[in-house]
Amino acid sequence: MDPELIFSADAEANGTDRRSLALSCRSGKLVRLRPGVYMQAEDWRNLSPWERERARIRAAVVQVPGQRILIQQSAAIIWGLPVIGKSPEVLLLAIHPTHGRRRGDLRWAERRLLEPVTTWDGLPVTSRAHTVLDMAAYLDFERAVPAMDHVLRPDPVRGLPGLGKEHLRELAEHLPGRPKQLRARRVIDFAQVLSESAGESYSRAVMYRHGFPEPELQHEFHTAAGR
Repeated sequence: MDPELIFSADAEANGTDRRSLALSCRSGKLVRLRPGVYMQAEDWRNLSPWERERARIRAAVVQVPGQRILIQQSAAIIWGLPVIGKSPEVLLLAIHPTHGRRRGDLRWAERRLLEPVTTWDGLPVTSRAHTVLDMAAYLDFERAVPAMDHVLRPDPVRGLPGLGKEHLRELAEHLPGRPKQLRARRVIDFAQVLSESAGESYSRAVMYRHGFPEPELQHEFHTAAGR
C-alpha cells in the first residue's frame, strides 16, 4: 500500500494549517514531495528509490484528480516496469491545448493513443503496451529494452499476463511516422522473454549497440564440479 499523502489544500480540514506543514517539513517530520504535497518523513525513509519516484509521480497526479494522464517513463513506474535513469519530469498526456506545455516538473507531451487510456493503482495511465512502445519510439535503444523484455513475461506480483510480440508489432505500426515505427520494431525484435532482470536487459542492449555478439541467455554450463 502506498504511504499517505498530505495535502496543504486539506490542512484546515485536518485541524492544522499550511504554516504548520511548512514548519513540520523544516523540522524533519515531513518531506515535501512537490508544492502542496507532503509525506511523513518516516514513511519516506522506508521507501526504496523506485518507491520514492512512484510517490513523487503519484503526488503530481492525485493533486489534480482526473486531469493528468501518465505516459512513457512515468506510466512505466506506476506499472512496475523497469526505468533506466531518473527522469526529472513527470510526463503527462497532452490534451489540446496543452501540447508541449511545461510547468515546474510537469511536462505534457502529445502522443497518438495506440490503446485506450486505462487506470492502474487508481492512477490514469497509458496501457502497458502503449507505454513500452512509447519508450521504444522516444528513448535510446538500451533504455527501452528492459521495459520491453519485462512485459513479455507474466508479472505474478501484479497479476498481469505477458504481452505477445505480434500484438506489440501491430500496435507499433500506428506510431506517428516511419522512423518511430522502425525504432519500436527494432526493440521488439531484440527483446527476450528469458531476460531475468533490468540490469541483464540493459547490459545486453549495450553490448549489442557496441557491436558485440548478442549473448545467449540462461545458458547452462556443465563441468566436473556439476551444473
